[in-house]
Amino acid sequence: MPHLRTLGFKGSGQRYALPHDKAWAQLDFQKSRGNAARSVRFTVNLSVIGKAAWERAREESPWLPVRPNPNAHCGAGGEMARIDTLLPAGSDVWWSFGTGDVSVEELAEPHATDVCTVITNYAVPCLNRGPAGLS
Repeated sequence: MPHLRTLGFKGSGQRYALPHDKAWAQLDFQKSRGNAARSVRFTVNLSVIGKAAWERAREESPWLPVRPNPNAHCGAGGEMARIDTLLPAGSDVWWSFGTGDVSVEELAEPHATDVCTVITNYAVPCLNRGPAGLS
């Protein structure tokens, strides 16, 4: 995702993180359960969870992974959101791509910059103000 990398995100596949020394600021592309070999439907989930708070949660619940999953709330505080709550329409947003369509890049291009801006506008203020669970 070149747009995400331009904004400082690192990652690949479905999960990306905005590096920060005190928090996990992540996004994950959640695929629909109804996806098939010839089509994919997805949305984006975002989370900002303090690393210290996450470590405390892991001490209490050792089965938790090393880093939180942006698709699942584990009670460690922080802030989580689905992309639809951050976009102007405010309604559930899922994108669909299928074989036979133009390239994914061509389909995504009109939306990628706007979506990446919304993601950054969510994550950076959370990191700066220190959401609940950030410490």
